[in-house]
Amino acid sequence: MKRKVIKRRSLILICALAVFIAAPRLVYAQLSEIERGTIHLKNEYHIKPNITYHVVNNYELKLDVIVPREATILRPTIIAIHGGSWSGGSKEGTFLDLFPYLARGWAVVNVEYRLADVASAPGAVEDCRCALWWVLRNAEEYKFDPEKIVVMGHSAGGHLALTTGMLPISAGFDWHCPAIANSI
Repeated sequence: MKRKVIKRRSLILICALAVFIAAPRLVYAQLSEIERGTIHLKNEYHIKPNITYHVVNNYELKLDVIVPREATILRPTIIAIHGGSWSGGSKEGTFLDLFPYLARGWAVVNVEYRLADVASAPGAVEDCRCALWWVLRNAEEYKFDPEKIVVMGHSAGGHLALTTGMLPISAGFDWHCPAIANSI
């Protein structure tokens, strides 16, 4: 009788252990691609959201930094600027577009800028230029490779990416950026 009880308990224990081991894999398999990507992102990357990169007229401009956890070498860096006709959209709406860069080991900086209802032109251009200067100023801390920075965006973000990457300092859009205000 005792042997039957021990065998049953052993069988129950083995079944419970099998479920315990298999359950996470079964649950993981049922997750969407986005949910699996989010789990991977959390395990493989440091995500630092809503870092204030500049304050203008009491408006705090924020960016998100996503870097590989094992960032011991300088990483190519993408600066992502959201679209939205300069009057809508948000950096959070661009987040899924960043996965291909993360999969290749890049660092990502996801930028917000003042929309048209907050600042008239060229406010958004000035903000994105300040974000670029912030990236350069913080390159060592976050392991951004200052020689390998790409600025990208869609729609209005594409326009802002172009102006961010192509305008010279002499164009005068950088005068209020904390990183260079003292050197101009």
